[in-house]
Amino acid sequence: MPMKSLELLPRFRKHLLDGGYAPGDQLLPETDLAERFQVSRSTIREVIMHLCFSGVLERATSRGTVVREIKANVLEEDLAFRLAISNYCFAELKETRLCMETSVLPLIVRRITPEAANRLSQNIEEMKSLASQPEQADLLDKDFHLQLLDVCGNRPLRLFSHVIARLFDRAFRQQFLNRKAVLKSANDHREILDSILSGDCDQASERLRSHIEGT
Repeated sequence: MPMKSLELLPRFRKHLLDGGYAPGDQLLPETDLAERFQVSRSTIREVIMHLCFSGVLERATSRGTVVREIKANVLEEDLAFRLAISNYCFAELKETRLCMETSVLPLIVRRITPEAANRLSQNIEEMKSLASQPEQADLLDKDFHLQLLDVCGNRPLRLFSHVIARLFDRAFRQQFLNRKAVLKSANDHREILDSILSGDCDQASERLRSHIEGT
């Protein structure tokens, strides 16, 4: 992107944020935007096209340029890719996961419902039943932690937790793909869930920390 467009980009993003634009909102015509920012129409078009390619804006027939609704899975994939290519080490990722999951336990203890508890319990039992199929059980292991974070009801936390889960790839999990490790993890999950259901946040945090640090 030309230098003028690069210089305009942060100002244009600020314009969208300060203007309270939301998904579906229509932008001003390019000529009006060019006049507003005191740049050429081609510079405005380059910035708009960049944001279209980034998935923030889209060209809509008969409506011009509108703010695009960004799906959570698209954000997850984009953030996970950017973090992965930045080559953060496993220790940093595990530390991030540890901080995220233990910090939301007070919310989880307060907000867990019988339905959510039942889903988590079913996950644990299914994981045990698949102990001889560790790769399938490992998917349930990840899903347990994601379900747990879903209980807190915080959408940004859910998004970031999914991103971190994507980064715990096969290379980091290989040593846990065996029957003994699966059963230990399932038992850890049961103890964590029991502490949550008893309302003992400190015990739940201690058990969760021990579980994650052992991975």
